[in-house]
Amino acid sequence: MKKLSLFIVAIFVSMLLFGCNNNVDVNNNNADKDLVGTWQVADENQMEYYIFKDDGKVRIVRGSVYFEGDAVFEANSDGSRKYTSDFYYMNGELTYTIADEKATFDDGEGNVMVLEKADYKAPVLDSYADFNSKNPLVGTWYNDEYNDTYTFNSDGTAEYKMDLAELSYVSGIEYNYNEKDGSIYFTYDDGTGSKETVSTYEINGDTLIVDGTAEYTRK
Repeated sequence: MKKLSLFIVAIFVSMLLFGCNNNVDVNNNNADKDLVGTWQVADENQMEYYIFKDDGKVRIVRGSVYFEGDAVFEANSDGSRKYTSDFYYMNGELTYTIADEKATFDDGEGNVMVLEKADYKAPVLDSYADFNSKNPLVGTWYNDEYNDTYTFNSDGTAEYKMDLAELSYVSGIEYNYNEKDGSIYFTYDDGTGSKETVSTYEINGDTLIVDGTAEYTRK
């Protein structure tokens, strides 16, 4: 496993996630309209945001790092709401209620998570003054062994994404980047502010080699 993908996992290693109105207002994309939006664990020591999207996906965000999976929202026979997902970081069949700007999820085994409505703004990442928009990295690069992708944009933004189908989620990091002297400089936010990491690279034809081992093919 490569350095950056291990970094993604390490950021969340300490997260311990267990894996109302009577009518679930579900739209055509299987999202509960009352839940769509941004929420935060009702704990001042938590920095994760839970974003319930209008396409039924759930994204957990910390800084510019995210995990995302699919969920199903429906009503139980007693009229309560039910969340079902194999999404590794929020999995299971959970009953939930929404009241007073709070959403309470219960797995029926004594594990309860309370989320509060929250305002979320994507972090502003440090940029590089000497960034060259015509650098050779611009484009999308894919590794089929790990099912992961680097995307480098001409505006100085980048994204690393790994599809972990066996755990039913996609993980990723959004960056600003720079390329110089055979190295890629990445700025990211782990929830505590802007940080930098550096990787070496080389390009042979349509193959990008990161840190001397990970090979990606230009898409």
